[in-house]
Amino acid sequence: MSLSHDEDLFGLLEEMGEDYTKLLPKPTRHPSSSTSSSSSFTTTTNASISSLWNPTVVFNPQTQSQSQSQSQSQFFNKPSHPFSETLRHRAYESLKTSFREIATNSTTKKFGKSSFESWWFLRKLIEDQNIDRNKLDPVLPSPISPSNNKLNENDDLLAMEVLGKSSKKFVKAISEAIRTHHASFEASRSSSKQAMPKKPPKISHSKDGDVTTVRYMGKEMKLNRAYYEKLLALFERRNGNKDNFSNSLYSLLLRYDTLEGAGYQAAITPMVYDVLLSEFGAKMEMFASPLNCRYGVFCSAFEDTDGVFGSRGSVWDFDPSVEGGSFEANPPFVDGVITKMAERFEMLLEKAERRGVGLSFCIIVPKWEGREGWKKLRGGRYLRGEVEVKQKDHYYCEGSRYRRGGEFRIASFDTSVFFWQNEGGEGNEKWALTKEKEKRLRRAFGARGEEEKEEKEEEKEKKSQGKKRRRKEASS
Repeated sequence: MSLSHDEDLFGLLEEMGEDYTKLLPKPTRHPSSSTSSSSSFTTTTNASISSLWNPTVVFNPQTQSQSQSQSQSQFFNKPSHPFSETLRHRAYESLKTSFREIATNSTTKKFGKSSFESWWFLRKLIEDQNIDRNKLDPVLPSPISPSNNKLNENDDLLAMEVLGKSSKKFVKAISEAIRTHHASFEASRSSSKQAMPKKPPKISHSKDGDVTTVRYMGKEMKLNRAYYEKLLALFERRNGNKDNFSNSLYSLLLRYDTLEGAGYQAAITPMVYDVLLSEFGAKMEMFASPLNCRYGVFCSAFEDTDGVFGSRGSVWDFDPSVEGGSFEANPPFVDGVITKMAERFEMLLEKAERRGVGLSFCIIVPKWEGREGWKKLRGGRYLRGEVEVKQKDHYYCEGSRYRRGGEFRIASFDTSVFFWQNEGGEGNEKWALTKEKEKRLRRAFGARGEEEKEEKEEEKEKKSQGKKRRRKEASS
């Protein structure tokens, strides 16, 4: 995914200069900790593993040559400023309204609420492949058409899905709406600098301590206190201090609230992550966000909002073929994304194999047998194992848990777990799928999170006892 180009931003990176490595998390050691033989993987035995994330895994993948790092550094931009992010949110919402009006006026056929999100996701994916990233906004579709005209082809394909027929009128109207809302956003960002609030977003906590609220420009973003603590820990681990945390927190929450419609924050359960870690060595996610990540280092769609929380940038740029390792991939359930992921992983596995480096991907997707992405994964030459989990036998974490709470929900479809691994290299035998590992993985998929429920009940009881104690002290 592309990155942002906000000009009126706080100067966190200016203070750090061009040394981006200062933002990388540093392994932390505790008095009673045990360290594995790998210098980049530390497991702290005395720390409790949160149901939200596992802070004991510290992983610093060295993935790129210097030339690659330099070529990619031009795409790492300043963190998104709350003011610009608020204006971007408004423009996106206006574009969504225009899209629905155009689609409704073009046909009497009913279309799903996710049509816009699906179109948006695929369009941004195609933009990323065909347009200079320095000209792209991370959220708003680009008004620039690439020379091969693939964006218009994509819009025409969507017209077929939404309208049931090809429609140049539909494509033209969508293109005009993109230009209008993008221009409006750029104009408002340039002309409204005088109206930019001088104070940063304000963070407050509810009296019971369960809910955190972030306020800015009349907008409120809420999240559960446990997620607030997680994000603060991720931020401090990445940056070494709390400076500009409220700015980064607001921008992050608003970005994912803006794109929340398609439910892209749903994730596998902590129990599945734990099995993938213990049995297959998967200690980094290829598709995550600061809100749903299991570990402190991950790939995500938006480096401008996610980088200060531990993101290593887009999966499309991340290259682990130098050092190898084992990784988890649970991509957005969009066929075009799954297809591109399969092509990317095949290229990385081939590169690693030529170097004699072991590389493994644990890939979790819906069992969409008729679609191109699933067929590429099932027929790939690096496929070493497959597990099918029936719909009624497993659960996912709710994508909105960070805001609304809630437990796990039963899956809406059968799930395929593919294990792609190359030949040779240290670790391949250790990562191989066996019958015993498959049993453990199936049990993890079917677990409902009883441990998490017990943890929450214990926390609730502690709070209740604390309130009773304070009332007793106040009355005495």
